[in-house]
Amino acid sequence: MPFSRYSPVSRAPDTGEDHRKVQHWVARGWLRDRLQGTRRHNGNGGDIHRFRERDIVTFIRAHPQEINLGKLDPVWFLDLVLLKGREA
Repeated sequence: MPFSRYSPVSRAPDTGEDHRKVQHWVARGWLRDRLQGTRRHNGNGGDIHRFRERDIVTFIRAHPQEINLGKLDPVWFLDLVLLKGREA
């Protein structure tokens, strides 16, 4: 499976940020997302956005000031850094 199961809502707790901030990063083009391809309408929040781990790593490298290390889930972050954004 080429895409991770990460969505703005599921990623937000690991980054320690509100999902709105994650969506802001996407809107600015800082964090690359991909649409899952669901047929959900806007009333249900529209399509589901997904992120590859390598795109999260790229974002962190380009915008480290956006990440508050004190808010991060340490297990998630160490796993991400040690795998260096490679999909398992």
